Order: sequence, then structure tokens, then C-alpha cells
Amino acid sequence: MIIIAITGQLATGKSTITQLVKQMGFKVFDSDKSVHCLLKTQDVKKEIKIFFNFKVKNLFKKDGEINNEKLGSYVFKNTSGLKKLEEILHPRVREKERMFLENCCINRMKFVFLDIPLLNETSQGKRCDYIISMFVRKQIQKLRVLRRKMSCSRVKAIIKKQERLKIVSSSEFLIRINSGNGRFFVKKKLIKFINLVKKKK
Repeated sequence: MIIIAITGQLATGKSTITQLVKQMGFKVFDSDKSVHCLLKTQDVKKEIKIFFNFKVKNLFKKDGEINNEKLGSYVFKNTSGLKKLEEILHPRVREKERMFLENCCINRMKFVFLDIPLLNETSQGKRCDYIISMFVRKQIQKLRVLRRKMSCSRVKAIIKKQERLKIVSSSEFLIRINSGNGRFFVKKKLIKFINLVKKKK
């Protein structure tokens, strides 16, 4: 089974290529979606409440759900808080990913994709057979992020932080795709890449 990672900075087209991969009939593990689901579970809420309740004002909404925006703003500015949140979430995400891969293996899938935004930070790329790294011109990236209603200062801080991350991989196993050229171009590059992998296999 070939494991292919999809990664890239904020607003570089990961969602676009993930949708295309799914439309082609491949299975994709979505790390972000897994995190959102975990934040709704009682055990995760309990751990987050113990550590963050007195640090983050209005951490929980009236319906009992975590205020992800408040929590995100806090850990983005607080290194120790981010580390603690990762300690709570990362092992659980990895377990869900392990179960996903196990199920794909049982069902004899030839290709599987892992959508991992934090691939560079967590060094998970080392265990993937190939890496698709999405990118786009900085001007387009900033415009896309601003449409998500983030402040300019936060956009600059996030991009600056992510620029320091480097992917360690041989060029033979790494493909970079520019999403700024449009969905058709991305799909064309993706199909070409998958056909190339099939030949190598």
C-alpha cells in the first residue's frame, strides 16, 4: 500500500487537492477533521478544561462546546499552551490515523492519502512513501486567508511561522503543485503524479 501525504502552508490549496483525490475514488485521512471531532468528545473536553479553563476567558460556549476560536488564539500566542494542546490531541489523532491505515490495508487499497497540515512540524513525512506539497504565490495566499476573516497581523504571523518549516524529502518522492494556476491544472498534475507512481510500483 502506497501512503501519500498532502501538506502545505495555510490557504495553499490542500482542500482543493483533497477533494480531487476523493473524487478519483481514493481514501483520505483528514487530520483537521479528526481534531474537530476530538474536540467534541468528553474526555478531550475534560483535559482541556483542567489545563485551560483559568487561562482562556469564555473557553466553553453556552451549549458546552469548546470555543475553538478563543482556544486557538490563546495557544497561537502561548508556546506552553500549544505544547499542552498537542500533547492532548496528537496521540489521539495518530491512533485514528493508525486505524484508518489498518482498515485500508485490510481492504487492500493500493493508494491512500493523508491530509497532514503539520507534516513538517511532526516529521510524519518520514513514514510516507510520497509527499504532495501545495504552494501558491504569497499575494494569493494572503488574499485567501483574509477571506477567512482573519486579522492581517495574525495572517502575517502564521505565514511567517510556517515559512520556517522545511520538508525533508528526496525530490524523487516529493511533488510541489501550484494551486494558483487553477483547479484544472492541479488535477492534471495530480493525475500525472499518480500515473508516475503506478509505473514505479
